[in-house]
Amino acid sequence: MNEAEQSLAELKADCLLASKFLGSAFWGLNLMLLRHKGAQAVKDLQVIEFQDHQADHFIDGMTKLGIIWDPPAVAAAKYHYFSNILGGLDVEYIEETPKKVWLRYHGPSGMGLGMIPGGAFRRYLGGSWHRLDGKFMGVPNLGWVATKALMDGDPYDEGYFIEYDHEVDFNEPLKVEFVDSTPEFDASKAPQLDPAVWTEGRRLKVLRSYSRSYLFSAFRALTKLVGEVTASWLLEETMRRIAVQYTRELRREMGLENAGLALVKDFTLGLLRACGQELSVLEDSENAFSIRVSPIREFKAVSSDRVHASLFAFYATAVRVLDGHTSVSRVPDEGESTAVWNFKDEGKWIW
Repeated sequence: MNEAEQSLAELKADCLLASKFLGSAFWGLNLMLLRHKGAQAVKDLQVIEFQDHQADHFIDGMTKLGIIWDPPAVAAAKYHYFSNILGGLDVEYIEETPKKVWLRYHGPSGMGLGMIPGGAFRRYLGGSWHRLDGKFMGVPNLGWVATKALMDGDPYDEGYFIEYDHEVDFNEPLKVEFVDSTPEFDASKAPQLDPAVWTEGRRLKVLRSYSRSYLFSAFRALTKLVGEVTASWLLEETMRRIAVQYTRELRREMGLENAGLALVKDFTLGLLRACGQELSVLEDSENAFSIRVSPIREFKAVSSDRVHASLFAFYATAVRVLDGHTSVSRVPDEGESTAVWNFKDEGKWIW
């Protein structure tokens, strides 16, 4: 079944599942880097990652959203508001004036946030993204001021875009202003995407694409920071931990109540298809099945099989969580990014 043939309900279930899985991998990769390389490495990673993402997507995204001709502070704030809402984040937009617009980012659930160093938020904004929007837009007087940070114990990440009467030195450190009270969010006054253009189906596909893109951007930045070998090892360790933590939860959300090899098959094929990965079933019997799998779309450009094997580590570990009688192996196709995954009911406990 292709996406054109999917019902909206099926598409929604797939995209939400993929977003949860890939979003967990994204945050897990940051935490794995923190565990093995320390706080400074996480800060450096976020600077590289958001600089790359901004260079790749910012102006093109503003054009697609139809906001590129809005006043600079409004356009910049709308870009982050719309793009992050499409990505499944909880964001607030408060337009104090056309030259001063506030943004608030509410935090994700879970305790992982408490592990990220407090300076990471301000570091990545200071090195790229919001602070450099004016530079990318060709508006030398557009600045960003950070006011609150989740990682410092505030209720949200917050700041405002402001159009000054003077040019901003984009090489200066991020401007931080500590304030106790800031404008209240009024959802009725927040900007809205055109529902005729941004249909529910389109928004769901963007949500999934957003999650894939952020995981790939984080890995690409990590490769620049520590090299491919170490980055692949950190990704593999991340995927194993994500499998241990989330496999049972993902199974419940997929509504899978069977067991054994049938459960492994339904879980594996279901999650791969939810993430938009191409696959074909090569063998399917009562005791075994084999599939040929293409990587996550954004990872297809990566030529190293070491990287693709690292992503497979999630499924290799998930099998152990789901059924102790099933073995799994991966055989890469020579000269291709695809690989054959083999699953077999060994008829005995093997883990």
